[in-house]
Amino acid sequence: MKMYEVLALQDFCALTQDKKLPIKTTYKISRLNRRVEEELQFYQKEFMRIVNEYALKENGELVYSDDMTSIKIIPGKEEECSNKIVELKDLDIDIDIAFTIEELEGLDLTVSQMGSILPLIKD
Repeated sequence: MKMYEVLALQDFCALTQDKKLPIKTTYKISRLNRRVEEELQFYQKEFMRIVNEYALKENGELVYSDDMTSIKIIPGKEEECSNKIVELKDLDIDIDIAFTIEELEGLDLTVSQMGSILPLIKD
């Protein structure tokens, strides 16, 4: 599984937080939620490290775009920064939790949520 696939599981994990399901399914989902949270923390830490390395700064402060929606990158370093972020999102992540369709029957999933959990569903 790739990091970007793990990031996509956040919505599924949020949906399942308060669902009552059979104990085995609840156990697996709890394990999955912990793993996703661990990987999310790692991703956020590494993402911020990359941003801090490539961000344009004035007086030690990050410089934001005019509309305040993004951080400006050092001119000429945009592609290098982007490549590092792509590399981070493309990391292989080992999640050894698998579900059957039957285990997920108690959940009302959107197509997007089902798409995010699909790599972990085994026949």
